[in-house]
Amino acid sequence: MHTRLQKRSGEQLIKIMNIEIKSKWIEALRSGDYPQGIGWLKDDSGRFCCLGVLCDVVDPENREKWIGETILPSSVSVEADLEQTGRLKRSVGAFDRLVDLNDTAGFNFNQIANVIEEQF
Repeated sequence: MHTRLQKRSGEQLIKIMNIEIKSKWIEALRSGDYPQGIGWLKDDSGRFCCLGVLCDVVDPENREKWIGETILPSSVSVEADLEQTGRLKRSVGAFDRLVDLNDTAGFNFNQIANVIEEQF
C-alpha cells in the first residue's frame, strides 16, 4: 500500500514521498549495514550512496543491478515518489540534492537520514 500525501502550502501543492519507504530508508541509513561510498549508487566493492540504499530498500532483489550506476532508476523514483536526483525542498548550505550531501559535502548516513526526515 502506498501512502502518497500532498500538503498545501499557500496555493501550491507539495508532493511528499511514500511514507512507508521513507521510514524504511531512514532505518536502513541508520542501521550501519550499508558502507558509505561516493560516485555510484553501489560500487563494485559494495559501498552505497544514500540513493543506492534507497534502491536496495525498494528493490532488494536487484541489488547487483545498481553497481556502477549514478542515477536513481525511474522505477525506484516512481515507487518512492522521489525525484531522481533527490532534490531537497530547502538547500543545506550550498547543496540542494541528496547526492551532493553524500558525494561532495561529506555528510554521513545519519546526517543524511536527518535531512530526509526533515525535508521529505
